[in-house]
Amino acid sequence: MPLIKASNNILLDNPVVDVNIVTTNIKLRKPLKNNLYIQTFCLKNNLFRIFIYKINKKTKLCLEIIFEKNQKLNNEINLAINVLKKFKIYVEKYSKLHQIRQIRHLVYSVKDFNQMKKFEKTKFSKKIFGGGWYLAGVEKKIDYIKNLVDKNAIK
Repeated sequence: MPLIKASNNILLDNPVVDVNIVTTNIKLRKPLKNNLYIQTFCLKNNLFRIFIYKINKKTKLCLEIIFEKNQKLNNEINLAINVLKKFKIYVEKYSKLHQIRQIRHLVYSVKDFNQMKKFEKTKFSKKIFGGGWYLAGVEKKIDYIKNLVDKNAIK
């Protein structure tokens, strides 16, 4: 990560993953009772996460897919729909797809973990701070970031 290298002059061992995030509004046969997160592992497809949730009275589907050129997105969507069927969640239709590509860094070693923790403690900039990447759960990460913003009076 260039920022960590610039602040500590250290290279990390971590690999990076190019991720295609696909989101869409969906119509379900039955209303969604609870938000759902599913981690998938498949040698034939690149889909690795499925999120289904309700927000602003709309049901959303979010897929995280390892990016490849000439990717057959319909195959990944069909896989996600089939996985959801195993949880008795039936997608009747989905709307226009929205896609975003992200580069994700994977913490690969104890050395990387320690370097990233060290980076969070540096005073490289008052406007740059870590996002609680090591915390489990979105709420904990959001609370962590809110506390940092409040503590540093970043506006």
